[in-house]
Amino acid sequence: MAQAKLLAMTVGLTVLIWIFADQLLRESDTMLVNIRPVSAGAPGMNVSSPQGRSAPFRVKVSGPRKLIARKTGSSPPSVDLPISERPTGRYSLELRRELEFVPETFAGLSVDSVEPEAMEVLVDHKVTVSMPVRVDSGTFDFAVKPTVEPVEVEVTISEIALRGLAPDSPGIPPEKQQVTLTTERYLSEFPPGELFSREVALDQRVGNIEVRLRPSQVRLVARLRERLKQATIPAVPISFQAGPAVFNRYLIASQDNFTLLTQSITIKGPDEVVDRIVSGQIKVFGVIMLTTPQAQEVDAFQRIIPSFVLPPGITLVDEPTPVEFRLVPNRSAVHTDGNSKAEP
Repeated sequence: MAQAKLLAMTVGLTVLIWIFADQLLRESDTMLVNIRPVSAGAPGMNVSSPQGRSAPFRVKVSGPRKLIARKTGSSPPSVDLPISERPTGRYSLELRRELEFVPETFAGLSVDSVEPEAMEVLVDHKVTVSMPVRVDSGTFDFAVKPTVEPVEVEVTISEIALRGLAPDSPGIPPEKQQVTLTTERYLSEFPPGELFSREVALDQRVGNIEVRLRPSQVRLVARLRERLKQATIPAVPISFQAGPAVFNRYLIASQDNFTLLTQSITIKGPDEVVDRIVSGQIKVFGVIMLTTPQAQEVDAFQRIIPSFVLPPGITLVDEPTPVEFRLVPNRSAVHTDGNSKAEP
């Protein structure tokens, strides 16, 4: 009985010693690891790998045999490598030292070497600067040139994109550091002649770089010039206008003994209004205003330029032709000076 107990204790102790020895036995092996740099800095700091590396790194580790077997037997683990706060720029990191700060992946193991030994990382920050708003007028013809309010906005943009970083990031030239407002987006369907005054959205890009704007909208004020059209209107009637004292005492005579006074005129104005005048939907006419003539003006020919009554926005292309006429006494007129008599 005693011998059996002694034998059992011996076997148990041997197993424990074997297990303990196996745990202490250290060996080395190489494992494949995907390493991705991540920002551990302040908000607005971004980190990336300029090489765009996709192949895993070969990491040589040493430690307990079973732990190594467990780590190297699975698919390549992915490791987020924290990058501490630092200025914008390009950095080369010694990976063996850096991986010591990633205990969750290499707990219980020693990192002996990494191939490649270093990893380049690109550190970038968001910066906020003021930029002017540039109005792209397109091919429009403006009666009131476009203006915006405010004329400057705050732009939050990548520092590398803005200022550049050699050798492959030239930055945005100073003359192109502006926010563009494309008027065509808002005015292409807007009626000409009406005042445009609205809050409109700015293009959220500067130099083809996406940005954040504050404010993201500005007030655009502009007025498109109306599209003008010319047309000639033949035989526009012209009438004489005066008070009864003139028409009762004088007759109107002309060089060519006209029966109906007309004149051809050329007008210019908005397309729609000109078309309505040409079609006769809107009537136009001329007027010659008469006043009581001086004694020396009676029976003498006068040349007066008629005035034409036109719709708003319609103008004459050329000055009208003067009309030549004279006022002659109306012999049949009767006026009172105490006795009724025909005027001499």
